[in-house]
Amino acid sequence: MAAEIRGRSFLFLCLASVVASQTQPNNDQKQILLRIKREWGGEPALDSWNDDTSTTYCHWPGVGCAADGSVVNITLSDQTWTRITRPIPASLCDLKNLTHLDLSYQRIHTRFPTSLYNCFSLQSLDLKQNGFVGAIPADIHRLSPRLTLLDLSGNNFTGDIPPNIGRLTAIQTLWLHANLFRGSFPAEIGNLSRLQQLGLAYNSFAPMRIPSEFGKLTKLTFLWMTKANLQGEIPASFAQLTGLTQLDLSENSLTGAIPAGIWGLPNLQYLYLYSNNLSGSIVIDGTIGALGLVEIDLSMNRLTGSIPDDFGKLKKLSLLYLYYNRLSGEIPASIGKLPSLSTLRLFSNGLAGVLPPELGKNSPLVDIEVDDNMISGELPDGLCDRGAFNSIVVFNNNLTGRIPPSLGKCSQLTTVFVDGNHFSGEVPDGIWAAVNLTILVMNDNAFSGTLPRKLPPKLAWLNIVNNRFTGKIPSSAPSLVVFLASNNMFSGELPSGLAGLSTLRLFYLGNNMISGRIPEDISSLKSLTELNLPHNQLTGEIPTSIGSLEQLRWMDLSGNELSGSIPSEMGNLKLSSVNLSSNQLSGEIPVALQTEAYDQSFLSNPGLCASNSLLSVPTCATRDHNLLSRRGLPILLLALGAPVFLTAATLFSICVIGKYRKRRHLDAWTLTPFHSFDFTKSDILNGIREENLIGVGGAGKVYRVTLGNRASRIVAAKKIWNGGNLDGRLEKQFQAELQILGSIRHKNIIKLLCCCSSLDSKLLIADFGLARMVAKPGEPDTASVVAGSHGYIAPECGYSRRLNEKVDVYSFGAVLLELTTGREAHDGGGEQCNLAEWSRRHLQQGGEVSNAVDPGLRGSSHVGDMATVLELGILCTETSPSQRPSMKEVLRFLVRCKRA
Repeated sequence: MAAEIRGRSFLFLCLASVVASQTQPNNDQKQILLRIKREWGGEPALDSWNDDTSTTYCHWPGVGCAADGSVVNITLSDQTWTRITRPIPASLCDLKNLTHLDLSYQRIHTRFPTSLYNCFSLQSLDLKQNGFVGAIPADIHRLSPRLTLLDLSGNNFTGDIPPNIGRLTAIQTLWLHANLFRGSFPAEIGNLSRLQQLGLAYNSFAPMRIPSEFGKLTKLTFLWMTKANLQGEIPASFAQLTGLTQLDLSENSLTGAIPAGIWGLPNLQYLYLYSNNLSGSIVIDGTIGALGLVEIDLSMNRLTGSIPDDFGKLKKLSLLYLYYNRLSGEIPASIGKLPSLSTLRLFSNGLAGVLPPELGKNSPLVDIEVDDNMISGELPDGLCDRGAFNSIVVFNNNLTGRIPPSLGKCSQLTTVFVDGNHFSGEVPDGIWAAVNLTILVMNDNAFSGTLPRKLPPKLAWLNIVNNRFTGKIPSSAPSLVVFLASNNMFSGELPSGLAGLSTLRLFYLGNNMISGRIPEDISSLKSLTELNLPHNQLTGEIPTSIGSLEQLRWMDLSGNELSGSIPSEMGNLKLSSVNLSSNQLSGEIPVALQTEAYDQSFLSNPGLCASNSLLSVPTCATRDHNLLSRRGLPILLLALGAPVFLTAATLFSICVIGKYRKRRHLDAWTLTPFHSFDFTKSDILNGIREENLIGVGGAGKVYRVTLGNRASRIVAAKKIWNGGNLDGRLEKQFQAELQILGSIRHKNIIKLLCCCSSLDSKLLIADFGLARMVAKPGEPDTASVVAGSHGYIAPECGYSRRLNEKVDVYSFGAVLLELTTGREAHDGGGEQCNLAEWSRRHLQQGGEVSNAVDPGLRGSSHVGDMATVLELGILCTETSPSQRPSMKEVLRFLVRCKRA
């Protein structure tokens, strides 16, 4: 018995010795934590780590312990009010059982902490959203062999991703997205046989292909390589990634066809290949195997052929984006039977045939966009059967028939674009009563019927131009901003109470049969910028209250029967264009409107006159003289006799000759200065020679003019138009803008020195400033001159003489970024960069887009819209011109933002 007891005691002592060797005493753990705090320099985030017996260290903020009291988890993530800034202390690895270290969303701006190589038990290392710099060490494989998660995303790591990262054999999750890598990523990543999630997105890698070795990652479920500068084809080996649930290779330069094997991946749910250069047909070998697909986005490629019938087998498909491709054929009828489909966007292809007749009847359809195709037939009846439908965009097709009455029953309907088709008949009453409708665009069809007295409460944009609507225009539209109704058959008077349209900015009713007077309370339209009422039957005088419309910039009342004088109050307006021609107006034109900018604005008003002979109306003195001649000449002849008559005839001849000479004088060039300068018009005209031509554009030519013998004095002369190319509307706009530009003094606007003009030609003379000569005449899409300030100028202006319209896209993008961030274009937030570069880095580092929005507006309900526009600004300011969208694409994007 004694021997048995001694044996058990010995065994107990051995076990205790082993446990003691593996587990540090609790007090040691506490002391290590306190040492970490000291070595971290007393970071405020660790203020609660105190040697206080009332609180166990396992309950300190950010500390997690195992059952035996050993520290296994340090999580100091997202301490927004007390972010850590100092380097990570090596003493962290004195916690021998530490398995999880999370220091994400801090402000640690050092190189990768190689001291963490000594954390031998580490299984998860999360350092995302810091400011780590430099290259990832080549010996990164020295991290713990147990490491399953490594997250270095949202930092400033540069260079290459080292090949040795492929030796971290236990890794299951590897996040390296949103850094500043400029080198390559290694094929050795394909050796990580346990890898399940891989993120390499938003890095400016050197152009490279996707390694075929990635096809060996058979356990991979998530592959994210958006905007990683990928080229070449998608590897056929991807057909082996049978565990893949999400594949995102969007916004790269991938070419070739989509591998047929992709459609056989049994677990695939999300496929994003948009914004590449993929081509060929969508080929499915046999039958589609990826039956779990929820979202497919293949938009903005060069795909051809038809939409596969097999897509109709995808019972879980909710989103299908195939827009901006070259697809043809009909939309498969089976698409309309998909039970989960909510969003269908197929616009800008070559699709024909009819829309699937069962579209919307079997699924919670939310929106459909099939504009810019060749689709015919009628709209399906069941679009709103499930009650979720809110947007239909089908413009520029060959659709016919009536708008289905069922569409008027959509309580969620917000957006309708049916313009540019062959629709006819009356608009369903339910459309005019849709409480959430904000945009209704129906122009260029054959709609008829009348509009209701009161429009929907949220309707902001109504375009019904070029239809057959009749009756009176509405008197109440509480949210209407744009009302375009020209070229219809409206009649009656304008509403007497325009206060019901007080939010209007654009009001177009030209070419109708509107009669009566312009209401005096037109002054209630305080936001009105464009008033277009030409070719109606308006009578009476122009109300004086129109002069109080401070925002008005464009007014056309021509082709009516307006009478009386032009109110002097109109002189207070800052009009870019005004047209009062072909009325019955009389009296003298207000002095403020007697400028060359409006010389074609008052034609065919026999009773009008002006004191300025430059206008195309009689001078008031000439009119009075002619009136006196008609009435008094017989009396004078009788009273004074023949000698006086001869004298009068002689004087008349002298006047005619003088007027002819004056006209000859006006044909000569005149110089209109806006600044002081020391050159003459002959200096300018001598430089307008073909050898000095530096650019050709749609509005004219630009010359580089050296003034006299002074090689250092150079100006840019832009010849706007000449001879028969003169357009009346452009002429008026030019003159109005000339007055404004000539008076502006701003550092970001080119300095306009003067205007040199004749009757058939005009030259704008500007300081050459930062201008750069561009491609030779005759080459397409060239800009004449690029001038501006740091932040607005596209990078290629500094190294290339071959520029195109993408330099203007860059400048536009810079303005968008200014509007959304509240910063100036040169403001890089304290970094050595401009706003465009700062914004791009913010996203590359994983920053939230909404956090880049103007801080004063982040609480606004429109912050999401602003974030979207900010992303567009970043896209417009891409370093490479080829990666910037065209202005047409920018416009489409903004319009779609408005719809959304």
